[in-house]
Amino acid sequence: MSVKNFAPRPAYQGAGQQAAAVNAPAVVHSTPAPAPAQLLRLPDGRAVATLAGDTLVAHRRGSLHRLRRPPAWAIDAGVLAEAERGGASLACIVDTEGGREYWATLAVLRRFGFLLNRGHGEQVALPLNHWRPTRAEALRLAEQVAAEAQLVLPGFGAAGEGGRWR
Repeated sequence: MSVKNFAPRPAYQGAGQQAAAVNAPAVVHSTPAPAPAQLLRLPDGRAVATLAGDTLVAHRRGSLHRLRRPPAWAIDAGVLAEAERGGASLACIVDTEGGREYWATLAVLRRFGFLLNRGHGEQVALPLNHWRPTRAEALRLAEQVAAEAQLVLPGFGAAGEGGRWR
């Protein structure tokens, strides 16, 4: 919080006449500090991600953590659920080796992600083709997915029902 005192201001009394200068009261400028990021932990207590505002952020080494078959990024299912309860609507994985960011909304993760367990607990994996390089592009993709889900094909149900037949 900062307090700024301004120079005296003239008070106007009418058609071109000025009264004596009057000190303006101090103005207080206050900008709320951003909420600190919340650590998201595995059941064993290891911190694996943070919740910063509406975004789950995970820093990963691509050569070690990115899935090769199928090419995808995976996030612990419990951590994802905790982030969603905490208000997250986006996920960002930062590849610490290349500095590249991978963004996806939780709605896209829910729609196109799949569960897997390869010895590190239950995870939700999202293929690389659904991750976007920026937050804005991830939000655009989510809008497109939501719009496509509104389409109804006669006799086939809504698009995006996971290929279920009636």
